[in-house]
Amino acid sequence: MTPPGAKPEPASKPEAKPEAKPEEPKTADDGDRFGEAAYERAKARLREKMNRMNSGFDPEMMLDGLTIAGYHIKKGARAFTDFAKQMIGDLGTGIRPRVRQFYEMVRNEPDFETKGMDDHAKVEAHQRSLMEIPEADLATNHEAAINRALGVE
Repeated sequence: MTPPGAKPEPASKPEAKPEAKPEEPKTADDGDRFGEAAYERAKARLREKMNRMNSGFDPEMMLDGLTIAGYHIKKGARAFTDFAKQMIGDLGTGIRPRVRQFYEMVRNEPDFETKGMDDHAKVEAHQRSLMEIPEADLATNHEAAINRALGVE
């Protein structure tokens, strides 16, 4: 109570709490560089970048390509032929010149299990054959075109 003749104290305002940012949902593979969540984020970024015309080296594109490549190899596309089909299926024919590079980047990752991956000579030969496939064949059925070009039944 306020005594007679005294000024009432102003009501204290409750302290404003800082707004909490909503947390992104956690996934089972958070922190896994080649996990599903990392793969989906990298694929979305790389697709968007590939649709823009730019020149020069883009380190983010290389990191996203490495993430996508590592995901596919980790999930079983260890043979270069299978890997190429996955990469072209995800990113389109524009990724063709980089398929070998991404495959080799994963092979050179420290502590990555390379068992079952094709050797450098086979990868090099397959990359040359991959580049010779007509664009129209890849657009029609990329898996069949790659199988024919790389001699896979």
